[in-house]
Amino acid sequence: MRISVVIPTYNRRRALARCLDTLFEQDFSPIDRELIVVVDGSRDGTGEMLRLLCNRGEVFVIEQENKGQTAALNTGVAAANGEIILFLDDDLLCDRALLSTHVAAHDKGEPMVVFGKMQPASSRPSSFAERWNSEALEKYYSRLDQNSRPVWPDDAWLGPNCSIPRKVFQAAGGYDSELFPRRGEDVDLGLRLWKMGVPFKFEPRAITSHSWVKFDRQLWDDFQEDGAISVAICGKHPEMRSRSWLTSVMTASAWKRYIAVVAASGRAGIMSLRVLVRIFDRLTSVPWAAAIGARLFLGGRTIAMLSGAHRHAGSWRQLKNLFGRRLAVLLYHHIGPCSSVTKPLSLTITASQFRRHVRWLRWRGYETVTPTQWLAWCSTATPIPDKPILLTFDDAYADIANHALPLLEELGFTATIFVITGWTGRSTPWDGLQLLTMNGISDWSRRGFEIGAHTRTHPDLTTVSDDVAADEVIGSREDLRKAGVKALSFAYPYGCYDDRIRKAVDGVFSLAFTCDEGLNTLRTNPLILNRTMVQPGDTILDLELRSALGWSPLNWIRSRFRLRTRFLLAWQRIWRLQRRCQ
Repeated sequence: MRISVVIPTYNRRRALARCLDTLFEQDFSPIDRELIVVVDGSRDGTGEMLRLLCNRGEVFVIEQENKGQTAALNTGVAAANGEIILFLDDDLLCDRALLSTHVAAHDKGEPMVVFGKMQPASSRPSSFAERWNSEALEKYYSRLDQNSRPVWPDDAWLGPNCSIPRKVFQAAGGYDSELFPRRGEDVDLGLRLWKMGVPFKFEPRAITSHSWVKFDRQLWDDFQEDGAISVAICGKHPEMRSRSWLTSVMTASAWKRYIAVVAASGRAGIMSLRVLVRIFDRLTSVPWAAAIGARLFLGGRTIAMLSGAHRHAGSWRQLKNLFGRRLAVLLYHHIGPCSSVTKPLSLTITASQFRRHVRWLRWRGYETVTPTQWLAWCSTATPIPDKPILLTFDDAYADIANHALPLLEELGFTATIFVITGWTGRSTPWDGLQLLTMNGISDWSRRGFEIGAHTRTHPDLTTVSDDVAADEVIGSREDLRKAGVKALSFAYPYGCYDDRIRKAVDGVFSLAFTCDEGLNTLRTNPLILNRTMVQPGDTILDLELRSALGWSPLNWIRSRFRLRTRFLLAWQRIWRLQRRCQ
């Protein structure tokens, strides 16, 4: 037997009959294929309709109590005899060459997943939901038509109009019916197969048409279930969290999050949106009404999905723990007494200032994390504090061992020190201040302070050759390794980087920090992490803003005011000079 077609069905007798009619008309030999329909507890006469076909030997029917679509799919595969399994939904209409196209795609002998097209059966959608579904399918397959090479993770799925060798399906463990009993099983298995190294192939000639047969209530229930599935998928595959729509929602501005959470917390908000969408569905002939209705539908869909995600996660706090953490990184340089050299450079924070900063952060409930902890949360959702903050010291000045690190240790805080490995134990050429020795760096590393690299000689990497950049980046890591320190992170000197330098750092370090201001989220590129530099003139309010927003609007206003003042003073001097010349 070459191919087995597996179709799960539940209370869709008419749609299933149309689907089977298109399968009976295939240009593929009936001897080499079998049609397996798993009736998952249907009560609309589906079983009676199929028994006649079963008696004629055209369809193999399995009837079971309602266990969900995923269990039905696994049941169908367990009964299959074909070398290849093709999965179909009961509301799909099949092109005449569907089976032969799938079989031909597998004839090369290489085990792979083959997925074809699903296009709308109607060219005139009758509702916002149907229009949204049609546009989503068109956009997806338009991309594949232009470049048929599947990409991770958008094309890692195994669902309707997808085929796979039966042995490969079984080796992967089949669909996960416990975690995904009704929906989402196709994405989960697709991700697992992709990780196993199974190739995916898009076959544009394997065409099916999708008939829209969902009722309003079922549609909105599906949206809520899709939200729950998003959480479940990310729980099983944590690397998907950065790509999830939930990350965008949970890291949006505060007022947007508040509105979304309030609307999704009860049934009233979703019910209201459903009613409004149904009203505007009947006014689509009016342009302005169609535009408003489309926005209401998309907003309602997001709210319904968020409600389902909240229900699955158990609480808004847990949902934030998984998707919504935002991290401010504070950048310090020299902590200690000011000198005539250091003060103009705006790099020195006095010990008393720093003490006030740290105590304020502690009073506000912030807890320090390390780059390793942040990476672990981004990669595997390892828990981090509710209010995380990352403290960094560039250049590894010796004074931080006297005025900063002991205080942090006393308060239970930690920090990350970025070391210029070629100048350890020496004075810097720009301010003449002493840097920590390598022994001192190793000692603080053993005491729980994370160490990162800051190149060997602190050049602007964007101005040096590739060989020099590689030596500065890789060499700094190796210098620390020889001292018994494993460096996970890197800080770009002066915060300067470009694509060339980022690529040089990629593969050497897992994280890299810039001087670009802003907060870091799951979506932030780990090699372009944001930091905000604490200024000597900062007030406690500046510190609060930098910790909450990743930058200080007050400092921005002050800097603009200083520039404007300097501009006016310059013009005043020119005007006075002109008056004197007259």
